Amino acid sequence: MEGHHTFPVSIFGKNNRIVYLTAREHYVSHALLERICIKRYGINHRKSKQMINAHIIMGGRGNYKNSYLYEKTKCRYSNSKKNVMRLENVKNKISKSMMGRIVSEETKEKIRNKNLGKKHTKNHIKNMINSKLLYVYTFISPDEKIYNVINATQFCKEKKISRYRMSQVWLGRKESHSGWRVTRILRDK
Repeated sequence: MEGHHTFPVSIFGKNNRIVYLTAREHYVSHALLERICIKRYGINHRKSKQMINAHIIMGGRGNYKNSYLYEKTKCRYSNSKKNVMRLENVKNKISKSMMGRIVSEETKEKIRNKNLGKKHTKNHIKNMINSKLLYVYTFISPDEKIYNVINATQFCKEKKISRYRMSQVWLGRKESHSGWRVTRILRDK
């Protein structure tokens, strides 16, 4: 049995109105509370967001999980976070804290190296191209010929080698593929 506040503490404050439910009933009650708040106040209201968060937390405790309910909640949670507007005073505080900040070349290099192994979204790739930041790949063939390449995918097609396997090499997960070795560096153009 689990204790459940009939009037949620996050909305109504501390109270002693507690009922005891099974784990399943507790989960379903949070699902219903979420739906009630969304219907009554709208999805972007503070109370609705608190009930969405409570429902998400219920799913993470190892209690009963209905995949359909949980998936729907997760989607609503994600959508409620997308269009969060920052207040002007918060924007100003962030702006002031960043103003005059000096980032050393060493720190910039660490940031570049940290991001080398990450998968890039389409928008991130567009931003890299627009900001003229591109990778230069250095391919070394089995007979030790060196090729400096910008478009690794096209190069792999031309040489009839697996681009996926080569990506494992430049990410440092493999040493070589079919005798080919490769490194990549981020360059400013």
